[in-house]
Amino acid sequence: MVSDPVTLDDFKPSARRRLARHLFGYGPAAAETGRMWQDNREALDSWRLVPKALRGVEGRLIGRGLRGKAYAAPFGIAPMGRLALMARNVIMARAAARADIPYVLSESSWIPVRRAVRSKPCGYFKA
Repeated sequence: MVSDPVTLDDFKPSARRRLARHLFGYGPAAAETGRMWQDNREALDSWRLVPKALRGVEGRLIGRGLRGKAYAAPFGIAPMGRLALMARNVIMARAAARADIPYVLSESSWIPVRRAVRSKPCGYFKA
């Protein structure tokens, strides 16, 4: 067992132990046939990340504004409807708030927007 999971495959044993059978099966089944999972794996495997040394980046800021609010990074957490199956929307909203990045609640979320707003740890959302 991997103590600090890094890749998606590292999370599988832990997910299998913790999730209900039908929830665990949803991800690996990848829309029943597994083809989507295989296609995505092949596409990701075709990429190679080559790190390069960063020079002269001290003091640079990557923050960006969106709809009148400044955020710590130029990206956020996108809507994930199936995340609701595991009741993780509130956890993701809190994580986004702590990281000072946008969080978009899926329209298929099982929790009300007000609950996600109340979950804020640091005055991130406006009710």
